[in-house]
Parts: sequence; C-alpha cells; structure tokens
Amino acid sequence: MVSASGYNLGGSLFATGSTSSGNAYVGFSGSAADSGLDNTSVGYESLASNTANYNTASGVEALYYNTTGSYNTASGIGSLYYNKTGTLNTAIQ
Repeated sequence: MVSASGYNLGGSLFATGSTSSGNAYVGFSGSAADSGLDNTSVGYESLASNTANYNTASGVEALYYNTTGSYNTASGIGSLYYNKTGTLNTAIQ
C-alpha cells in the first residue's frame, strides 16, 4: 500500500493524486489550485489552470488554459490549449 499523495522529481512535484477528488496528475501536470473532480492529466503543464470536472489531458500543455470547461478530452501537444470554458470537446493532434 502506498500512502503518499505526491512524488517529487528533481525537487518538483512530478505526480500527485487524491482518492477524495479522483484526480490523477503525472509529469509535472495539473494545478495546485484544482478544485475539480475526476480529472486525469499526463504531460508537462497539461490542465495547468483547471478547476473543472471530468477532463482528460494527455500531452504537453493539453487543455492548458481550461478553467471551468468539463467533460473534455485532449490528446497531443497543445491540444485544446486555449479552451477555457468549452464543454464536451474532443481533440486529437
């Protein structure tokens, strides 16, 4: 059983997650201020501004500016980068 909630790499938070929020972030991604639920993010600065629910971002800066947009899926470098409030979007780059 692992009881840690985050892992550092080179002094920076590399991976974090929470069973209470259902969020999982890997690869220097996600936002420390994220109050959303059930988000998954893999890739440097993906979901960096997120406070919404049910988003999946894979790739460097995918869904970077997303704040309140929910149910989005972004795959690829910079996919849905400028999406802030859009909901139910899918982008593959």
